Amino acid sequence: MSVNEPLNGINSNFSPRARILVLTIAFSPRDETQQIVDKFRMLAATAPVDGMRFVIWDNKSWGLSSVDDVNYHSSPNGNIGFGSAVNRVHELYDYDRILLLNSDIEMDPELFNRIVLRNYELSETTIWSPTLLNADGSLQTAPESLYMRTPVQEVFDIFGFPAKRQRRAQPLYYVRGAVFSISRRLLQQSGGFDEAFFLYGEEADLCFRLDGCCELVVDPVVCVIHHGSQGNKGKSREALRHSYNARVLLHKKYSGSLAARVVQIAVNCATTARDAKSLGTQWAQKLSAAVSR
Repeated sequence: MSVNEPLNGINSNFSPRARILVLTIAFSPRDETQQIVDKFRMLAATAPVDGMRFVIWDNKSWGLSSVDDVNYHSSPNGNIGFGSAVNRVHELYDYDRILLLNSDIEMDPELFNRIVLRNYELSETTIWSPTLLNADGSLQTAPESLYMRTPVQEVFDIFGFPAKRQRRAQPLYYVRGAVFSISRRLLQQSGGFDEAFFLYGEEADLCFRLDGCCELVVDPVVCVIHHGSQGNKGKSREALRHSYNARVLLHKKYSGSLAARVVQIAVNCATTARDAKSLGTQWAQKLSAAVSR
C-alpha cells in the first residue's frame, strides 16, 4: 500500500506530525464500531493538549465516515489482523508516539487525559501500559508475571492446571497490549509488529525483539478496566485458535523448535478434548430433547 494512496476518501499523506496518535483496531458489529467513532469524537473534543490525532482502523470494513478530528479507515482487504493493521497505520501517518487502545476497555475523558499527560512525559525508549483491572476492580495480571513462559508452564496453562513459576536466568518481559504506548522510533527500529501473529502475542513478540533497547513500564498509578481478558474457557473457538497459534509461534521464535513442538502437541490435544466435549454436550442435549417429547 502506497503512503500516498487515498484510503476511504481521505488522502493518507497526513500532516502535520502528531505528538500522539491514538489508535483503535476495530473488529466489531457496525453499531459498536460507530460507538467507537463517537467515543473518539468525545475524547478528541476534551483532549488536554494539542498535537493529537485520533484514528480508527476497521477490520470489519463497515465503510463508516471520518468525522471532525477522527480519521476512520475501512480495511480494503477485510480482517488483516491486529499487528498488520497497526503497521498500515504506521505507514500512513507521521507521529512521535502511538497509543493503542483496545475497544473493550473502559475509558472516560478524565482517565484518558491522565493517560495522555503521562505519555507526554515518556522518553522515546519507553514502552508504557497502565495497570489493567478486571471489571470487579481486581488486578488482571501482575506486572511481574508478564514474562515468557517456559514450555512446561505453557502446557500446564493450556490444560488449565496451576503451574509453579519457573524463571529463566534472563527472562524476557513484555507489557500487555490492551493499552499500549510506543514511540515511532522504537516501532520503526523493531521493524513493526510481526504479521504472523494475527490476534494474540504481537505485543509480547515486539517487546522481546526490543529487549535491552527499551524500558518497559506498567504504570502503578494509572489503572484501566479491561473487559476482554479471559481464560481459555471464555474464548470462542476462533479466538482460542489464534491464541494457541501465537503461543506456538512465540516458542518457535524464542525457545526453539523442540519447545514449539511440545506446545503444539499440547495444543492439538487440548483442541481435540475441547471439540469432543462440545460434541458430547450437543448429543446429550439432542438425546434429552428426544426423550422429553
